[in-house]
Amino acid sequence: MTKRVLSNETGEDLIYDLYAVSNHFGSLGGGHYTAFAQVDGEWYNFDDTRVTKVAKPDDVKTTAAYVLFYRLRGWKTQIGR
Repeated sequence: MTKRVLSNETGEDLIYDLYAVSNHFGSLGGGHYTAFAQVDGEWYNFDDTRVTKVAKPDDVKTTAAYVLFYRLRGWKTQIGR
Protein backbone atom coordinates (compact mmCIF):
# COMPACT_ATOMS: atom_id res chain seq x y z
CA MET A 1 0.00 0.00 0.00
CA THR A 2 3.03 2.27 0.01
CA LYS A 3 2.03 3.82 -3.32
CA ARG A 4 -1.44 4.65 -1.91
CA VAL A 5 -0.18 6.58 1.13
CA LEU A 6 -0.30 10.32 0.53
CA SER A 7 2.53 11.30 2.84
CA ASN A 8 5.39 8.86 3.36
CA GLU A 9 8.18 11.02 4.74
CA THR A 10 10.42 8.09 5.71
CA GLY A 11 10.90 6.85 2.15
CA GLU A 12 10.61 3.28 3.45
CA ASP A 13 8.12 0.76 2.15
CA LEU A 14 5.07 0.80 4.39
CA ILE A 15 3.53 -2.56 5.21
CA TYR A 16 -0.06 -2.74 6.41
CA ASP A 17 -1.65 -5.82 7.98
CA LEU A 18 -5.34 -6.62 7.86
CA TYR A 19 -6.74 -6.92 11.40
CA ALA A 20 -10.53 -6.74 10.98
CA VAL A 21 -13.26 -7.11 8.39
CA SER A 22 -16.86 -5.93 8.54
CA ASN A 23 -19.24 -8.03 6.44
CA HIS A 24 -22.69 -7.23 5.11
CA PHE A 25 -25.15 -9.87 3.97
CA GLY A 26 -28.38 -8.81 2.28
CA SER A 27 -29.47 -5.87 0.17
CA LEU A 28 -29.28 -2.08 0.31
CA GLY A 29 -32.65 -2.01 2.05
CA GLY A 30 -31.59 -4.30 4.88
CA GLY A 31 -29.41 -7.16 5.88
CA HIS A 32 -27.14 -8.58 8.51
CA TYR A 33 -23.67 -7.51 9.63
CA THR A 34 -20.92 -9.73 10.99
CA ALA A 35 -17.24 -9.13 11.62
CA PHE A 36 -13.91 -10.90 11.65
CA ALA A 37 -11.18 -9.59 13.94
CA GLN A 38 -7.69 -10.70 14.79
CA VAL A 39 -6.99 -10.95 18.52
CA ASP A 40 -3.52 -11.99 19.71
CA GLY A 41 -2.73 -13.43 16.27
CA GLU A 42 -5.91 -15.53 16.03
CA TRP A 43 -8.96 -14.73 13.87
CA TYR A 44 -12.48 -14.68 15.35
CA ASN A 45 -15.92 -14.41 13.78
CA PHE A 46 -18.36 -12.08 15.56
CA ASP A 47 -22.03 -12.71 14.75
CA ASP A 48 -24.61 -11.11 17.07
CA THR A 49 -24.14 -12.83 20.46
CA ARG A 50 -21.84 -15.57 19.16
CA VAL A 51 -18.05 -15.43 18.82
CA THR A 52 -16.23 -18.36 17.23
CA LYS A 53 -12.60 -18.96 16.42
CA VAL A 54 -11.83 -19.12 12.68
CA ALA A 55 -10.28 -22.47 11.77
CA LYS A 56 -8.55 -21.30 8.57
CA PRO A 57 -7.38 -17.68 8.12
CA ASP A 58 -8.37 -17.84 4.44
CA ASP A 59 -12.01 -18.07 5.60
CA VAL A 60 -11.78 -14.36 6.48
CA LYS A 61 -11.74 -13.57 2.74
CA THR A 62 -15.37 -13.41 1.63
CA THR A 63 -17.46 -11.70 -1.01
CA ALA A 64 -19.47 -10.11 1.84
CA ALA A 65 -16.52 -7.93 2.97
CA TYR A 66 -17.79 -4.37 3.38
CA VAL A 67 -15.07 -2.50 5.29
CA LEU A 68 -11.46 -3.64 5.72
CA PHE A 69 -9.32 -2.42 8.63
CA TYR A 70 -5.54 -2.21 8.30
CA ARG A 71 -2.78 -1.31 10.76
CA LEU A 72 0.69 -0.09 9.88
CA ARG A 73 3.12 -2.87 10.75
CA GLY A 74 5.25 -1.95 13.74
CA TRP A 75 2.73 0.59 15.04
CA LYS A 76 1.82 -0.15 18.66
CA THR A 77 -1.14 1.10 20.63
CA GLN A 78 -1.10 1.75 24.35
CA ILE A 79 -4.56 1.79 25.90
CA GLY A 80 -4.96 4.20 28.77
CA ARG A 81 -1.86 6.26 28.01
